[in-house]
Amino acid sequence: MIRKILIGLLLALPAIALAEEPEISAQSHLNEVIEKILSADGTISSRVITIKAEQEEAQAENMAPSPEIEFEHLWGRGQNRWSASVTQEIEWPGLYRSRSRQAQIQRSKSEALYGIYVADRALTLKLIFIDLVNANLRCQLYREIADNIDSIASATQISYDMGEATVLDLRKAQIAAANARADVRMAEGDLINLTGSTGGFGIYTQELTKLPLNAYPIQPLDDPVQSSDAIFQPYIDACAESYANSIRVAKMSSLPSFSLGYVHAYEDRNHFNGFKVSLTLPSFDRKKRLRAAELSGMAAIFDQEAEYLNVIAECTAQYATALKLKEELDRYAGLIDDNSYMELLKMAFDSGEMTVVDYITEINLFRQSRLTYLDLEYRYNLALTRTNRYRGIGF
Repeated sequence: MIRKILIGLLLALPAIALAEEPEISAQSHLNEVIEKILSADGTISSRVITIKAEQEEAQAENMAPSPEIEFEHLWGRGQNRWSASVTQEIEWPGLYRSRSRQAQIQRSKSEALYGIYVADRALTLKLIFIDLVNANLRCQLYREIADNIDSIASATQISYDMGEATVLDLRKAQIAAANARADVRMAEGDLINLTGSTGGFGIYTQELTKLPLNAYPIQPLDDPVQSSDAIFQPYIDACAESYANSIRVAKMSSLPSFSLGYVHAYEDRNHFNGFKVSLTLPSFDRKKRLRAAELSGMAAIFDQEAEYLNVIAECTAQYATALKLKEELDRYAGLIDDNSYMELLKMAFDSGEMTVVDYITEINLFRQSRLTYLDLEYRYNLALTRTNRYRGIGF
């Protein structure tokens, strides 16, 4: 059943034609890697084993009590007597069926929680991948800027050697080149640090660093309520059913139980055979226990509702954030969402339309604007990933 849940979550991924675009094919591979890491996750395996253990324990508790064997021996002056008996307790008819039903409901509840937990663990992996892509894109930007400034510094050195540039121009170009390389080293250091982020998955997250990190995964921007309802509804239904059935079990548990037994006795050189029947009267704390079961069930339902509402509120807030960031990103469309601006600056410098100082000023403006765009894009994908946390295991 657990495997079916995992497969169902995978099938919940947005339907895509893998052969249409290389990016989609790469994303399919990314989803396979996420599934592979999750399958090796010890905490998920622990959840599966715990569910099985709970089910076995519930079945064991629903078994009839073990038969009781009793032996008695009395001796006195000139005579002995003894007796042996075997007794079996039988609880109220229907109680075993109600407990069995409660065990099935509890299993459904545990499996629903398992599906939610797997989706949350997958979210951790997806956020790590988003962080890696952002760090890599920043590295790419700093490298391209550094390469561009290096070429400007080399050109300025040639102009200086030919007496066409001042030593001040040369120093400015060299300082700008050194600063750009320092930015590259710091960005690369940040990326290396991120490759050590495990999210509790150990060395398995290294599989993510082997994937292409040049672009963010493709994700839909849809209202998250429907996808959240789909994964939480089984848990909600199981909680409601568990509440009703737990009260039924509590009522039946307080009803009388019976004991039937066979007795064999020996006295005065005579053997006797017979039976005995006993009845356990209802407990005096019956009403208290029943009320406790009702309150416990109500508390569980309130906890479940609060958890669900918190998830809906969080996903809805992330959805609103993603919409707002999407508006900001659209303003950059065609302006600075790629690095073509650097090529224009290089062409302007090579043609003599701007000085070294002008170029450094313009490239710094571009770098800051491009970093702002990358930050918006990063925050947008973080919000989008959190919005889609319950759409499926992968992106």
